[in-house]
Amino acid sequence: MAIHVSKPDTASATAAVLDAQALDVLAAELQADAAPGLLDNLVETFARDARTRSARMAEAAAAADLAILEHEAHTLGSSAATFGAMALHRLARDIEAACLVPDPSRAAALTNDVMTAAEAAIGALEAYITQQRTQT
Repeated sequence: MAIHVSKPDTASATAAVLDAQALDVLAAELQADAAPGLLDNLVETFARDARTRSARMAEAAAAADLAILEHEAHTLGSSAATFGAMALHRLARDIEAACLVPDPSRAAALTNDVMTAAEAAIGALEAYITQQRTQT
């Protein structure tokens, strides 16, 4: 299933942002639990959390606080993977690895891309939700 983000993108670029199959599995599990609207609520929660964590990561990178940066990257990466936001997941894991080496300059450089990756993931997730609504 192709997911369209806010600007015209190729299917391969979209697939790099969101693994729709992973999200299909999550949606099916939630539907099996007869929880209408739960996926919408979870995506809204993920969006708020991703934005908050991205901001915390930027603050931690600016302060060279690798412990906080690593923690936030780890948590964001795990959440992103749950929703199939694989580009954000990979970026968060790269930041986490840079913190653990430690390589503060690489961690900070990678952190510059987190908000953009988070917003791309959020846009793709919102498009997925919209697409699901039109199919039902």
